[in-house]
Amino acid sequence: MLRYGLKLSPLVIGPWYALSTPQQKKDVVAIGYAGANAARVVPFLVTSIYDYYKSLNMHPYPSEQHDKEKDQCHERVAYKLLSLCVKNRGIYLKLGQYIGSLDTIAPRKYVEVLRVLQDEGPHVPFDDIKIVIENDFGCKLEDLFENFEQTPIAAASLAQVHKAFYKKSKQPVAVKVQFPTLLLQTKYDMVVTRTTVQVINFVASKMGNNSINFLQLFENFKSSRIKELDFTLEFKNGNDTKQHFQGDERIYIPNYIGKPKERVLIMEFIDDAFKINQVDEILNKFGKPLTQEYVCRSLIDIFAKMIFFYGVVHVDGHPGNILVREHPDHPGRPQVVLLDHGHYVRIDDEFRNNFSKLWYSMVTFNKKNIKEIGTQFCGTHYRYLPILFTYRTIDSQKPLGESFRRDEKQLLKVSNDLSLENIGFLLQKLPWDLILIFKACHFVTIHNKKFGIKSRERFFRFTDHCMISLSNNSRMSYYKMKLSFYLKLFFLEYFPRIFRLLYTSTTSD
Repeated sequence: MLRYGLKLSPLVIGPWYALSTPQQKKDVVAIGYAGANAARVVPFLVTSIYDYYKSLNMHPYPSEQHDKEKDQCHERVAYKLLSLCVKNRGIYLKLGQYIGSLDTIAPRKYVEVLRVLQDEGPHVPFDDIKIVIENDFGCKLEDLFENFEQTPIAAASLAQVHKAFYKKSKQPVAVKVQFPTLLLQTKYDMVVTRTTVQVINFVASKMGNNSINFLQLFENFKSSRIKELDFTLEFKNGNDTKQHFQGDERIYIPNYIGKPKERVLIMEFIDDAFKINQVDEILNKFGKPLTQEYVCRSLIDIFAKMIFFYGVVHVDGHPGNILVREHPDHPGRPQVVLLDHGHYVRIDDEFRNNFSKLWYSMVTFNKKNIKEIGTQFCGTHYRYLPILFTYRTIDSQKPLGESFRRDEKQLLKVSNDLSLENIGFLLQKLPWDLILIFKACHFVTIHNKKFGIKSRERFFRFTDHCMISLSNNSRMSYYKMKLSFYLKLFFLEYFPRIFRLLYTSTTSD
């Protein structure tokens, strides 16, 4: 019976495949890709587990030899994971990017090796992109666009962008298109990757490593990626952000043209702009040092308002998503352009208000309030929050915005209570929304450093927006908080003994 079924199957499958639409054919290919991806995962998983088992049992723990061998093993497996992500593409590529962005959670070697995936990703052939557009719009590409450039102007792990001339609005546009096999393939790839992570979690626990819950990290990743695949959410995020910053000429959000399709977005095309990390080109065009301050202050204020005012926060601020162009109405003045609104975090008013109180407590060195508010976020691990957000220990006496002093670093290394190695593990105790806020702040810090702007500037401007938010439009309340902030800072930095006398009740646990 089976033999006859196998003989007849080409007679059934052949005509179906011939009569199916281009997108249906791509769906078949997607299932094949998912199977091939799964087949590549198995040897990666087996060899990586064996490598860790062998390496971690080579030398006694704790010892320098053990740490060195573990570091080398991290590097070997990271390179194997990099190869897997590049071959499997799609959600695997996004997973590699995700791990590469976990600076304080993932082992250092993983971050260093996988960081290369943050650059522009591989693109798919134009014919595949054409299939998606025609399937989603239900008409020929030529009916919609003129001069559709076949080579993408940008490519990422889940989609790519083409320049074209949109007939309906008679203007040049940027067309963002998801890869044709992505939606269906992602469903299967997610099942495989989740199973893989479950195995890693099990093996890690058997080897005595219960510090990192890999499954929880994966669930956070999965939740974010599903949202990122939904172009209607990206459309809403972009429009909400445009409305929030309406009237602020320092920032521009490109307009969406028409309503989003399931896998296609049409946007206003932005020409003659630089990526935020093209510092030399930006400064050569606009001059310095005023440009440095203007661009960085604009960026700081944009993200501060998102966090403290609106609760709608862009958390994918890599250089490809933040551009600087010449203001079209004010020649010679730079303007920040914010792109790609797929990866956002939305926080409710209670969360936003609590984070504002936490921030004000951290920058005014109020240990009592840090403990009270921080406990709501992460329980007994509240002591780590100042380290994450202000680069200070909870007992620090150094000026706001300065790097860790040598004695502080030594304390962090030797203290069982405060250990830098444990911060990554403890980040898992934080709400995922708070981690994403931290990620948004981290991007701003990186861009500021490239322009030579110190963290102190960001802390001061963030704090100003925080106080405006907490004052609820009361000028009296705002100036009272501002006076308290500057007085505390003054005494701490210039008269630390007087500071301890005046603020004993708030600086003790």
